Amino acid sequence: MSRSLQNAAVKRIMLEVKELQREAQLPGSFFHASPLENDLFEWHFTVKGPPDTAFQGGLYHGRIILPAEYPMKAPEIVLLTPNGRFEVGTRICLSITSHHQETWQPSWGIRTILTALIGFMPSKAEGLGSLNFPAEDRRALAAKSIAFQCPICGCKVKELFEDAPAASCTAAGAVHENGGKEAAESASGTRDSKAAAAAPSDAEPSQPATIRDDASSTAPESASLNARPNQPGVAEVQRHSMNHAEPVLAQATNDSEKELKYAAYAVLFFIVAIIVRRVLKIVEIDTLL
Repeated sequence: MSRSLQNAAVKRIMLEVKELQREAQLPGSFFHASPLENDLFEWHFTVKGPPDTAFQGGLYHGRIILPAEYPMKAPEIVLLTPNGRFEVGTRICLSITSHHQETWQPSWGIRTILTALIGFMPSKAEGLGSLNFPAEDRRALAAKSIAFQCPICGCKVKELFEDAPAASCTAAGAVHENGGKEAAESASGTRDSKAAAAAPSDAEPSQPATIRDDASSTAPESASLNARPNQPGVAEVQRHSMNHAEPVLAQATNDSEKELKYAAYAVLFFIVAIIVRRVLKIVEIDTLL
């Protein structure tokens, strides 16, 4: 991967770090997410179970593995907390993950991913790797989930929402203070090694898809997910997410549009120059005759 793409990915990730740190301080936040200190491209997240469902009261921890080409390519999502809906330790299959690069949009970010994940939890389990546990089993897992501690980052999920934003499952604060320089250097080496290993890992047959393959799938909004007093529902989380467009995406889109516009102007100028030249030749010939 070229250094320019690496730098663009790191800048995008750092913007999302700052954005999600600010959002984590808001009351009623439904998720926490931050990258590992030694790898900006691996994020750990904890989401609250959607209200008025069998997942209510649960805290679910997982990983988001960003590709070197992020945000141009989709990430991978792996749940680490037993939940009764998605397999643990498996790359889940959604229209926002690497299983469906054709439906991924660079405008989506970590917030979009987590909002969609919360919305999909109470949906019907369809496709390879999906889990369709009975509601009572999901409630039991939700009750147990609050005691979960991540074996990778050491995060105690219950502390995230008790002491937020002081408690953190990663050292994202340190990443922010250092301006991302050290993390970016580490990420560069990590991404290179991961890119070399990408082909064989993608070819593993033991990576089943989970949930539906519908390319148009989005986080569902239903009456059962309506907000309670002082507790926003998933639909509200989605609307809140949409009202916070990623600034870096807008910048990238504007830059791309400008480049295309300049290219179009150049082509048009070239065509006009050719036409004018030919007209002048015709006029010159007529004058000589």
